[in-house]
Amino acid sequence: MTRAIIVGPGKGDAISAGASVTHVKVDIDGLFLSEVSLEDAPMIDLHIHKRHVDAFYVLEGELELALSETETIRLGPGGFAAAPPGVPHAFGVPERARFLNIHAPGMAFGTYLRELVAFRQRGERPTPEFLQGFDIHPPP
Repeated sequence: MTRAIIVGPGKGDAISAGASVTHVKVDIDGLFLSEVSLEDAPMIDLHIHKRHVDAFYVLEGELELALSETETIRLGPGGFAAAPPGVPHAFGVPERARFLNIHAPGMAFGTYLRELVAFRQRGERPTPEFLQGFDIHPPP
């Protein structure tokens, strides 16, 4: 890269799936950042990343985070959570939320999101091999 990455408010590569809209702000080797708007999204599967940090910063609404099979917390506006490599986590949105999702390094997470939408549009679940290719693994 030879120039700074500048993305204005409400801008970025939009990835939509139902009531979910993700604006990818940056998707480079060292960093992925997106602004996500979700409504009534059930908790995704608990997982870990072996090679990157997955972080969340809540802008509006509430984000529910699972830290284990039995422990969940809710974060409101201004709340932040980061799952370092190897730390189990999952998230869902009980009503409505807008938040930043950060992955460092980036792990081509924009590609993952686009392909995940395609899986869902075909009525399929992603394969374990697909998930592992983007550093998404079941917890130990």
